[in-house]
Amino acid sequence: MTTLWTPYDVWGDTVGNVFISDYENARIRRVLLNGIITTFAGNGEIGSGSDGVSATTVPIGHPSSVSGDSLGNVYFSEWSPCRVRIVTSSGSDYSNAIISTIIGTTGCSNTYTPGLQTAIQAIDVVLRIWIDSIGSIYTVEPSSNMIRKAFYPTSPTAQPPVDPSQNSTQQLSSHVSNPPRSLRYTQ
Repeated sequence: MTTLWTPYDVWGDTVGNVFISDYENARIRRVLLNGIITTFAGNGEIGSGSDGVSATTVPIGHPSSVSGDSLGNVYFSEWSPCRVRIVTSSGSDYSNAIISTIIGTTGCSNTYTPGLQTAIQAIDVVLRIWIDSIGSIYTVEPSSNMIRKAFYPTSPTAQPPVDPSQNSTQQLSSHVSNPPRSLRYTQ
């Protein structure tokens, strides 16, 4: 039996899987349609794991938010080391799930450098993430009073709102007096 330890966020995909950020267990959990909870990412060690490897073989740093896109990619934020990671898979059962860092470095920073590539842009602690239909990733960073926007294409035809060769972040607000605890998309 799986025991959750300080679950921070939950997200469900279009086929019925539910993903949970299991903060203190340093794992992303997946609840299958039959109710069984499995480990989707993280090996239970708190740390800064490698990229391009099996998602369940690496340590992750206190996952705080989880979300996904229409292609079945699952994204999550790490409280420490202040990163956003993506887990991709070639199959719908996630048997070949690979983890990669798409935003942030291994350190935290509350500064913003316009146009800096997302892989080398240090970010602050990310409380929530949200992905829109074309691959823009919004991060809520309450300690910095910022919401950032980065682009990661979710489909071959997605057109970024910024120069795609830069894959850069944009600061949406320089100061948010009461940072939001979640983002909601309304058409």
